Amino acid sequence: MLLLQYVRRSAAHCAGPCAAPSRWTAVPFVLGMATGVNFCPPFAAAIATAINAGTVLRGMSYFAAFFVGTTIYLIPVPFVGLLSRWRPVAALGRLAGALIGIAYLFHAFSGFVHVADQARERATREQDGAALPAGAQRITDALFFVARTGGQPRYVVDSRHLGMRITGYGGETPLALWLETNLVVDRIEILAHHETPGFVEYVTNTAWWSSWAGAPLGDLITGAQKPDAVAGATATAGSMRRTLLAAAGEAGRVFHRALPGPEHGTGALASASAGMPSARAAVKRDLVTPFVKAVPVALLLACATLVAVIPRLSVAWVRWVIWGFSIVLLGVYRADYFTVSMIAASARGAWPGPERIVWYMVFFYALVSPLFIGRTYCRYVCPFGVLTEALGRIVPVNLALPGPVARHGRVVKYALLCTAAVLMVLAPWIPAGRFEPFHALSPGGQPRAYMAFVAAVVLASCFLKRFWCSLFCVDGALFEFIHSVRPVRGEGKEEAS
Repeated sequence: MLLLQYVRRSAAHCAGPCAAPSRWTAVPFVLGMATGVNFCPPFAAAIATAINAGTVLRGMSYFAAFFVGTTIYLIPVPFVGLLSRWRPVAALGRLAGALIGIAYLFHAFSGFVHVADQARERATREQDGAALPAGAQRITDALFFVARTGGQPRYVVDSRHLGMRITGYGGETPLALWLETNLVVDRIEILAHHETPGFVEYVTNTAWWSSWAGAPLGDLITGAQKPDAVAGATATAGSMRRTLLAAAGEAGRVFHRALPGPEHGTGALASASAGMPSARAAVKRDLVTPFVKAVPVALLLACATLVAVIPRLSVAWVRWVIWGFSIVLLGVYRADYFTVSMIAASARGAWPGPERIVWYMVFFYALVSPLFIGRTYCRYVCPFGVLTEALGRIVPVNLALPGPVARHGRVVKYALLCTAAVLMVLAPWIPAGRFEPFHALSPGGQPRAYMAFVAAVVLASCFLKRFWCSLFCVDGALFEFIHSVRPVRGEGKEEAS
């Protein structure tokens, strides 16, 4: 926070952190004192060694040597300050300060999330292990044999033991695949996860997902390999499908080798599991296709960047083309757009696999672009933002918010951003659908109340330009904060977004 606060003020005033006194003058002092409370580990080690030296003379000699050795590295510091007279060096230093400050802030936030997740995992460990009753015998790392009292024994594949990370919007979607001894699917059980529950329920309520109860394992392996098997909730559906395919592939690999006879009904399994040496190979089978599908997204981001950097390209018809491309590609077709769930997933370390290359492209473009080219994502790439912008320009009636509301109403979205950050730590999943109206653009079973809320936002945006973006957008508040610590500030005023 100290680095970010310095970058904000030094970039604005270009005269050091102590210039232009304001109400924030005490911030560096308070943060510096808070940082100084922590002992430097080498310094603490030197004190301990000096205390255990045996005599006062040895302790003083050791500490004198420690002082001389560490001072050598501080000698260039006063002379390095002279480099700040060159503007490129000063801009580079501010950029490094901004990046380091954001990295430390994210690291601290991830630590809070990790500690909270560990506490929840300890509290719900019994519930998480419900898929594996006492007495389960391990066959492989992820396949278990379960002997039921008064009933037929069954097999279960626990995807948490496959050694893979398959993520959706908010994290992994682990499951337990239960099989009868004749290799017929008994049921598919969703285990504890950090994904958005509404999206998971949408997938589990589809006819495709329900059809696997009572189906042969070979049919499941064949059906789960189809990328477009489930429509809507694209990231979550893809994560659940790949996890199911990995679990089925693990069982198919084991049972195809152990039970080759037709009396076990493995004829279809043999053909379905052919060419599937492992569950990992089954999931990574089509890694080239995502890179090919990412080309249109890369073209969209490149066009948005060029329009933001070259003012001559920012003409009306170019903007309308980019807006339409963004709405259709990211909003409807792919349903890949920036959401606070991405922050929650990255804070938990649930980074998607290489098949989600578009996820990485959108994520880093939305977060990094405000440091260099302003809020280009909001103006040209965000499908919901450009939709409301387009509607506001089509409708001839344009109203303006009262001055005090426009000036002070933006505090609401920063409050929502802080609330979302707290929920990321305290809740096992971030209810993104309750903070963002973006998900209404993608096909999927959204609740009626949510769709009514989105309709009200869109209607208001027709008459009030960027009504949602200006007052309530959580992502916009995050981008504004990142934009405020940009290392170089232009002379002109950025287009309002």
